[in-house]
Amino acid sequence: MGNYIDCQLIVEGPKESIDRFKKLTLEIDPESVTDSYEVCLTELMPGIESVVTRDYFNSLELEEDELTSLLILDEFTNDFDFPFFRSNTFYDWFGNARFTKWSIWVDHNCWSNLYMSETLLSVKFTSLETPPLILIIGGSKLFPDLNFKMSFFDVFDNYETGRIEGANGIFTGVNKEYELIDYQ
Repeated sequence: MGNYIDCQLIVEGPKESIDRFKKLTLEIDPESVTDSYEVCLTELMPGIESVVTRDYFNSLELEEDELTSLLILDEFTNDFDFPFFRSNTFYDWFGNARFTKWSIWVDHNCWSNLYMSETLLSVKFTSLETPPLILIIGGSKLFPDLNFKMSFFDVFDNYETGRIEGANGIFTGVNKEYELIDYQ
């Protein structure tokens, strides 16, 4: 994969849940006249360090206390069509394991936009190496009454694009059309 993945996350649902999601994942500078914000998605999966396949899990020789920081992929989410970066399905793309600690930042000079209403949040950010799909799926389980859409494109590897949508841990890959929505 390339180095930088530009992402747009759209979350929709009841006001109370949107407010809790914003409080958990966004740091907004109230003094700023621009879109000054930071995104912290690792809070969506507290205590979880990795999601791994069942086969990979069985091959690990772990101590009992290490087991609580792992989730098994097929118990975590469904497989779905996911034509991204030479993959056909989400499980193909996933491989054996993915960590939940992503390097995510907001480039306020180039790729940033934050839109909030009572029932909708749209935020742009950049992720290192891979889109933070595991965190988005994990967050959907933490907020089961919210709907999640994430579009992303790899700025270095032939501009590969993808999009997922879902709620409560059940997601689908959407055709390779990258959907960018600018809210005003």
